[in-house]
Order: sequence, then C-alpha cells, then structure tokens
Amino acid sequence: MKILAAALLVLSSTMAFAASPVALVYVPTSNGINVYDASSAGKLTSIGGSPFKQTSGLFIGTIGKFVITLGTYYVHSYEVSSTSAVGKQVSEINTQAYSGVACSTTGGAVLDHSGQYIYVNLCSAIQTYEISSKGILTFKGGVVLSTENYSSPIVAGNDKFALGFQAVPDLAAMAASFIPSTHTLAKAPVC
Repeated sequence: MKILAAALLVLSSTMAFAASPVALVYVPTSNGINVYDASSAGKLTSIGGSPFKQTSGLFIGTIGKFVITLGTYYVHSYEVSSTSAVGKQVSEINTQAYSGVACSTTGGAVLDHSGQYIYVNLCSAIQTYEISSKGILTFKGGVVLSTENYSSPIVAGNDKFALGFQAVPDLAAMAASFIPSTHTLAKAPVC
C-alpha cells in the first residue's frame, strides 16, 4: 500500500509539474498582443483575453508587471495582471517634449537588462526614460548625436556601456557609457 501511495504521489506531482507554466510568451500581431503560458513540456496555452487590443505602438518588451510599447511619438506602459493579462495603460510620455527630436518620429527602442530604463532612438538622439515600480515613465535625459540615422543602442550585459551603428553613409560605430546618476547615455570615443 505504501508503494502504491508513493507512486501516486510521484505521478500526481509529475503531472502537475508538466502542466505548470514556466514562462510567458508575448507575440505582437496586427490584432494586438497575444500572451501564452509556456509549460515545461513546451506547450503554449493562450491567456484569456488574448489578443490584447488596447495597446498602441510597437511591442518593445515586458518587465514582469508591465508591457512597454513605442508609438510614433509616445512611449506607453501597460499593467500586467496576476493572470498575465495585459491591462490598462498606466503611463505614456511624449518623446517630442524632450531633446533630440530633429527627425520628429521614434526609430526604435530597447530596454536595459534591469528593466528600469528604456532607450528611445530618435534618429539623431537617444533619449533615456526611467520606468518606476508602478510603471510610470519619466524622462531622464538624452544624448544628441553629431549625425543622424543611428540604430537603437545595444546595451552591454553589465548595463554600463552601449553600442550603436550609423546606418548611412559608411556604417560608423558609436560607443557610449552610462552616466550613473541618471542612467543616460554619454558619447564615448570609438577605438
């Protein structure tokens, strides 16, 4: 009897483990953002309410409690519920109200590895925004580049340096380091 009980316990815990979600998968589409639970066996299960159509702009990423998107002029943050559903907009900020808007529209963005900062590419500048623990976006500063058409920065794993590339005319590189107090970028010479 003890062996049978132990076998049932192992079987039930294995079944529960295989079905439990181990990750969330966000898939941006033209119809909204689909969110899936991914099981340890690789099975995807759609979160109720997917696709979430209340979002605006290009999906940039998620930082657990918030989804970040980038529109033509605005950065948006949306809450993520305990059921992983994308909820209402928590914050938006107009990139046009700050330095580096020579090209007027956004050209991409990237989150740092901590999930506390987003770097927005505006063609001739990179703006830094902080994401608070409540999802509120705050402008921290920007670096205006000497020429236009730089890519969004690639942030180093230690969040201390970034690298960008100029799209035209001859693929030049731009290196930058972060100013610790504001986490904004500062141009650095390329060796």
